[in-house]
Amino acid sequence: MKVTDYIVEFLQRKGIHDFFGYQGTMIAHLVDSIEKNPHTRSHSSYHEQGAAFAACGYAQAGERCACAYATSGPGAANLISGIADAYFDSLPVVFLTGQLNTYEYSGIPGLRQQGFQEIDIVAMAKPVTKYAVQIREDEDIVKELNKAYHIANSGRKGPVLIDLPMNIQRGDVKNPVYDISLDEMGFGAACESSMEATANSCGAAGVDMAMKPDDSGVLESAKTVDCEISACAVSAADAIREALDKAQRPVIMLGHGVSDKAVRDQLFTLARQWKIPVITSVLEMSALPWDDPLNFGCIGGAYGHRYANMIANAKSDLLICLGISLCTRQIGTKVHEFAKNAKIIRVDIDNYNLQRNIHENGIDEMKFCADAAEVIRAMAENAESAGSANLMARRFMISVNGWLCAPI
Repeated sequence: MKVTDYIVEFLQRKGIHDFFGYQGTMIAHLVDSIEKNPHTRSHSSYHEQGAAFAACGYAQAGERCACAYATSGPGAANLISGIADAYFDSLPVVFLTGQLNTYEYSGIPGLRQQGFQEIDIVAMAKPVTKYAVQIREDEDIVKELNKAYHIANSGRKGPVLIDLPMNIQRGDVKNPVYDISLDEMGFGAACESSMEATANSCGAAGVDMAMKPDDSGVLESAKTVDCEISACAVSAADAIREALDKAQRPVIMLGHGVSDKAVRDQLFTLARQWKIPVITSVLEMSALPWDDPLNFGCIGGAYGHRYANMIANAKSDLLICLGISLCTRQIGTKVHEFAKNAKIIRVDIDNYNLQRNIHENGIDEMKFCADAAEVIRAMAENAESAGSANLMARRFMISVNGWLCAPI
């Protein structure tokens, strides 16, 4: 099977039927394969940056993986802004770039350019991708494409990049496989503690790759859809329930880390039962209808709703932060001044986010590095026991006016 035919067939089997890009000579084989596949469509943008942003929109609107492509050199470089957008918005996008033939490389260190429109896009994309690799052998595409797809869609989601030399694109795959397990790819428990070891042992031959250290271990959760809830998620759910029993004015702060609609609906069911208002990040503004009684607006010092900022910062005595970064655009640059009188419980899959303290020295702040969706499921499973005593007896009605009048 031709390499590019395999790539397109693999991605369409994963639900990607629309590809965004701008054709050039060194990506022509991929574009041809997209056109030949009866289940896929190629959308030609007038600029590669537009294609990258279109793929980001596709991923965000459809809550699915997306794909964008570009030719080598300036075409690949033009994707960078969109790649960065996917990285910071946690969007799973597979970026495919064309490259000069592998036999055109001279092997001379320090040579500025070895072939027409050649550029080291893997090194350029490294800071804003979860994983980036150049394929140097035809058969490597099977393992690398499976691995890249899993990485893009696991843990904190984000973009991956695969650089495809022209002779690789027109090469052959003798054993096309569309679903290699993580264990088969070397992402078992033995590799969880050291992503550096994983990258060194699982990469394409002789090619430098980029893989973020914060992704170590997160792939394990993708092994089965119906996997058991992790111990950390259970601990977080227990801590939240215990804090809710003591709180008088709790608030749920919801971020893009909880993007699955079914999981959000579980959370909103609990919030209605317990009469807890919800404040969202900008990316999750559409999670609730505008006129929903639970919806207390969007957080953001410069662009959020004034009442949302006031409730979170000054009125609440408990903030339950699920999949939200609490960056300075959300809570202001004087981080330690935010919600000084509230207990904060933070659930985030990105352990780097949790290294930042909101309260000075982390006082009255609990952090759990876990999938927020798992925590919500754990809370829902024990909703009856959590809903007793103070929670169900709370008489405070959910209303913006009521909250703004509540004592500080």
